[in-house]
Amino acid sequence: MKRSARMSNVQDMMTATEREHARQLAVAERRDTEAQQKLDELLRYQSEYMLRHQRAGATGMLSATLRDYQAFYARLGEAVRQQQQVAIKFRAERDFAHRRWQEALLRVKAVGSVVERWQGEERRATENREQSDSDERVLQRRAAIASDFNGVE
Repeated sequence: MKRSARMSNVQDMMTATEREHARQLAVAERRDTEAQQKLDELLRYQSEYMLRHQRAGATGMLSATLRDYQAFYARLGEAVRQQQQVAIKFRAERDFAHRRWQEALLRVKAVGSVVERWQGEERRATENREQSDSDERVLQRRAAIASDFNGVE
C-alpha cells in the first residue's frame, strides 16, 4: 500500500473525528443559545415585575402585599443568578467545543496537505518510471532496427 493511501486512511479517521467535534459544537451552541434566551426572558420578567411593583407602591399597598412582592422579587433575583451561572457554564462549553473543533479541522487540513504532496510525488515517480520504460523500449527498438539494418548489408 502506498504511503499516501495509508495516510489517506488516517485522514479519513481524522475527518470523522472533526465531524463529530462539529456536531458537538452545534449541540453546545444550541445549549448556549437556549440558556442565554432563558436568561434574557428572566431579566425581562424581572424588569417588568419591578415596574409593576413600583407602580403598585406608588398608589399604596398593604405591608403584607409589599412583603410578598419583595419575597417574590428576591426569589426571582436568585433564579436570575442561577440562570446566569448556567449561561456562563454553557458559554464555556461552547467555547471549548469550538476550540476542539478548530484544532481537529487544522489537523485534517494538515494531513490532507501531506496526502496531496505524497500523491503528487507518487504520481511524478510513476510518470518518471513510465517515461523511463518508454525511453528504454525506444532504445531497444532502435537497437533492434540497427541490428537488422547491420545484418542486411
